[in-house]
Amino acid sequence: MFLYGSQGIHEVVYNRAMRHVKQLIYGIFYLAFWSALIGGIYFLQKPTPTCFDGRQNQNETGVDCGGRCAKVCIPAAIAPLAEAGDTKLILLGTAAADAAPRVSIVSEVQNRNLDFGASSFEYSFQVYDQGGAEIQSFPGRTIIYPGEIKRLAFLNYPLPEGSSPAYARLTMRNPLWIPIARFPRPLLNIQTVNTSESNGNLVTQGNLVNQDSIDFATVYLTVVYFDPLGTVVGVSGTERNNVAAGESRDFTIFHPVIPNAVPDRTQVFLTALNLR
Repeated sequence: MFLYGSQGIHEVVYNRAMRHVKQLIYGIFYLAFWSALIGGIYFLQKPTPTCFDGRQNQNETGVDCGGRCAKVCIPAAIAPLAEAGDTKLILLGTAAADAAPRVSIVSEVQNRNLDFGASSFEYSFQVYDQGGAEIQSFPGRTIIYPGEIKRLAFLNYPLPEGSSPAYARLTMRNPLWIPIARFPRPLLNIQTVNTSESNGNLVTQGNLVNQDSIDFATVYLTVVYFDPLGTVVGVSGTERNNVAAGESRDFTIFHPVIPNAVPDRTQVFLTALNLR
């Protein structure tokens, strides 16, 4: 039997220890190498964050909204647009049974959100006969400001020949919500409104004043006529283009005489796009 001396024993222990140290160093190096390789591959293949990846990243304040994304983060509790009253179908004239009737339609829409407006939303008026069959649909697109009650109107549209319109309904969809800071109501006012009868027409005259600091490419005016009970009996409208900041502009709107309309009850509504 061969016996180690004390020095030999120390050398054996030392050699074994060094072997373990080398193995540990090689293991660490091996692990670091593969970690770096795998991490590099992941980094190179990792998709670049975007505003359409279904994740809250970058500096977004919500999933794919806010921060650098153009899409606005919409509060979960935002109220939908709602009708503020019944949609009114106005039959124009007394068409023969086989003739094409013409109608105007007017409704009132309310935005109950005080901090958000819709810079665009789609709507549609559906006209039905007495049996509930749809005769025709009239689609449109418009805007509504935070807290606004807005009149929607389709003016003097023909229906198919021989149809018998009885009532209309309004549907709305796809509002594009914008915070009030970017979508404040324009400072437009109506002054000195007067409605009178002349040559078989109701003539509504007034003065449009742009008290805002910006110009408006188009200002839309809608006139609504009421009977003694406050029921809508007629609607008309016009528009004024290129209304400059601080400008005052006269307008005149015509409508054939409505027998039971009360001129003093006439109301004028206006709107213009003010997206900032």
